[in-house]
Amino acid sequence: MDSRPRTSLDRKAFLIAVVAIVSSIGYWTSQAIVPYVVSPIRPVRWDLDWYSFDRMLSQVHGFSDTLKWWTGSWPHPVAYWRPLSSYAIWGMGLIWPTEYMLPRQIIMVASHLLFTLLAGLLLWRLTGRRWLTWITIWLFAGFRPFPISWAFSHGQLTVARLLANPKNLPDTAMSIMVAGSLLLLAKGKWPASLVLAIMAVGFKETGIAAWPLALVMLLWIDREKIGQPGYVLNAVRRNRVGALIWALALVLFVLARSHAVGIEIGMRWNVYIVLKTALFFGGPIVGELAVRNWSPVIIGGLVVGTGLALRRFGLLAKFIGLIVALAIGVLIDTRFQGTTWDVSAARLFGFDLDLPEVIAVIIWLYIAIKGVRDWRTIAFAFAMSFMAGIPAMSTWAGAHSRYLAAFFLEVAVAAALCEVGRDLFGARARWRIFSLRKHGKVTLRT
Repeated sequence: MDSRPRTSLDRKAFLIAVVAIVSSIGYWTSQAIVPYVVSPIRPVRWDLDWYSFDRMLSQVHGFSDTLKWWTGSWPHPVAYWRPLSSYAIWGMGLIWPTEYMLPRQIIMVASHLLFTLLAGLLLWRLTGRRWLTWITIWLFAGFRPFPISWAFSHGQLTVARLLANPKNLPDTAMSIMVAGSLLLLAKGKWPASLVLAIMAVGFKETGIAAWPLALVMLLWIDREKIGQPGYVLNAVRRNRVGALIWALALVLFVLARSHAVGIEIGMRWNVYIVLKTALFFGGPIVGELAVRNWSPVIIGGLVVGTGLALRRFGLLAKFIGLIVALAIGVLIDTRFQGTTWDVSAARLFGFDLDLPEVIAVIIWLYIAIKGVRDWRTIAFAFAMSFMAGIPAMSTWAGAHSRYLAAFFLEVAVAAALCEVGRDLFGARARWRIFSLRKHGKVTLRT
């Protein structure tokens, strides 16, 4: 008798959450269109990329002139092999005047929403966890009103920068193809999956991530069988035809791109790129350490450590422990900064100074500690994010190029938040009603 009210309550809470998340996404994405409704005409000379597109596409007088995009660079001074993106930009230019950006921005936002839908379906297919899926979608595409939203990874910042200009359409188009390819592969339809993977690299070369992402995803699907003797070897033998065709397609892409724009793929590593990668994957903790702002990390660690050490004590003991932890943090900061304690206290606890960083570190540490209970999902999400992000991380490309990686990074954060929700609301069944998919079925946990 106890399970019925609990399940009913979970369904009501879930429906309310879904409505809130959809409304949040609708509000957030509409804000990307509003500036273009107010000012739909944008002179191309204000944007170097659009000016370059317009100048080079003006030399295209028919379809025969577009064939060079398959054997050369796309219509931009920067040499990239993106034939499908070239056709998309050219097609929009045939329909609307060059400076009329509103319909282009609407297409941009619609492609973002389509990718969010496909990626959500993929996540549901791989985990069967509806709360995880919807929280991930909210973190990635929804609006977060609190001022330290970046504490929950840099996904929202990445999406905001991508949606700022419709010239970033190659990123969403590539991500749509990758998500669709992985979804079809998860259903066992590898020929159709390969077609979409090839289209992904046709939109943007970072679509090459579809190959390592597919490998990580297949390992996740068969994670319970990999340890069985001879399973990996037998799996390779059963799927050798598909694996060889996928490998051949990858080789052909490398050859086609090398012939078109040269063998150099622009991937390199230096201090800046290493810091950028660490900041993206490490959250505010690594971000503060990267800029040598040690104090927020130390104070956040002291506060979280004190809370864990005194979790079995009363409220008064916890309050005293918190004050002592903050005082120790201030004293440590005086040594780092070479100032008096009152100056350090004002700097660390001023909301317009370092207090947001301190709060972000505390939240991030708490979520990370709770997320250990679901370390498999978090490890899988980080592996997917890493594979999707490396092609973009190792270049000088802007934040919009980390769009695909941002979604999988939010999966890791969402998994940790689900564990936090269990502690805050109790009743584990409320946060994980459905078990992981087994043999293509979803079973209700009792």
